[in-house]
Amino acid sequence: MSKKIGFLGDQIHPMQFRILCLALFFLFSGISGRSQTRLSLLTCGPGDQMYALFGHTAIRVQDSLRGTDHVFNFGVFDFDTPNFTWKFMRGTLMYKLDIQEFQGFLPEYQYEGRSVIEQELLLDEADEAAIIAFLAENYQSDKRYYRYDFFFDNCSTRTRDVFEKVLKERLKYRFPESESLPTFRDMIDPFIGHDSWLDFGIDILLGAPTDWTADERGQMFLPAFLSSNLAYGVVDETRPLLSPPVTFLEPALGNGTGAMVKPAWVFWLLLPFFALMWAYLPKIRQVLILDAVFWIFYGLVGCLIAFMWFGTSHLATNSNWNLLWLNPLQFAVGISLLLRPRAKWLPLFGWFQLLSLLAYLIAWQATSLEMHFASIPLIILLVLQSLRLVDFKIKRPKNPDFLK
Repeated sequence: MSKKIGFLGDQIHPMQFRILCLALFFLFSGISGRSQTRLSLLTCGPGDQMYALFGHTAIRVQDSLRGTDHVFNFGVFDFDTPNFTWKFMRGTLMYKLDIQEFQGFLPEYQYEGRSVIEQELLLDEADEAAIIAFLAENYQSDKRYYRYDFFFDNCSTRTRDVFEKVLKERLKYRFPESESLPTFRDMIDPFIGHDSWLDFGIDILLGAPTDWTADERGQMFLPAFLSSNLAYGVVDETRPLLSPPVTFLEPALGNGTGAMVKPAWVFWLLLPFFALMWAYLPKIRQVLILDAVFWIFYGLVGCLIAFMWFGTSHLATNSNWNLLWLNPLQFAVGISLLLRPRAKWLPLFGWFQLLSLLAYLIAWQATSLEMHFASIPLIILLVLQSLRLVDFKIKRPKNPDFLK
């Protein structure tokens, strides 16, 4: 249980009390002269854990007169939250602004072998006081919690918003001209490309917003780009927002080598395997079981895609057109092949699936929709399997006793 500080009958969290005092100190600092305050942006490199793959960012506030050194962190969540996993999957898990001592912040990243760089905020005393007051206000219990969004509302964008809301129109960005801008998918690929299976899985689950163009400000959802793009910020037309970076910790972790067996290799090898099964084995028990497993697997992936689109609050998984070739109805096809292999609706579904695939390929050509290379053999397999459903000449057993 957290300790509380009693004050005139009220109870205040010790960290809230310290930050409140610090903010009040800045409001009246002009009376006794300038305090020895230093604000800086901390940018932490990627880690091995899923939640750390894209790095992290925070604001450091030092006051040498008071001997304080705090880190304001917008990327904190509570593992003890009831139904944590379910809330995390559905996108309803609340993140919060938290404060910790810098001496406890740095060793954590050193232990994980992650890099940490610091860039000082080149602000005057009034702006420093305003930022600290803004952080103190947002640390209050009714404001510190927010619903996380990977692209548009995370620890990195919240940090950017602090500077923009405090400095307002005084902060301007002078980005260099660029002939083209990346998509959000382009931006996250370098952070996960070393793990081919993770890269493929994320590509399948993320929807159309992932292929939106990210301008320089939008790119700041990634901590590394927050650091580099804020460096183009200028206050009052002349003063740079950030100093050059200073390295606290060098990265001790590489990107890793990922799995030796790539998904594309596995899926391309499945093509001749299925072809040989269909050509040389009786088109009854063994092949029918294999066909059923194929459709059930595709259908389960389709159920996951549908859930991430319609059952969660994740904007990044909306409008996922992979649902045209990976859909929940495929699960019913697999079950039907096991129980009623001669069901009359199966050929009709084969035609439906072929038309859905055609719609997907048209959308792929006509829009910015991206297709993972490993998806190509899976789509070819789906075409062949759909044609098998359409082909009435394929003999299927009348009874579901083929498992014997």
